[in-house]
Amino acid sequence: MFAAKIFPLCWRCFRHLKNPTISNLSDPDWVAVNTIIEEAVVRQLLPKLKAAKAQGIVEYPLNKIIL
Repeated sequence: MFAAKIFPLCWRCFRHLKNPTISNLSDPDWVAVNTIIEEAVVRQLLPKLKAAKAQGIVEYPLNKIIL
């Protein structure tokens, strides 16, 4: 499982997160990472992700979180 291998890297990049979702994709060399972060963190995180060769980054507004 590539997702298991990438988890430590994702955890370092997203150390402020509790539980990012890391999913294997049909191409075994790629994974999808889904998470919710504060808007201010996005500005700090995007350059780090691009430097790590991340692709297909999608940002969308969050309307509501129900706990």
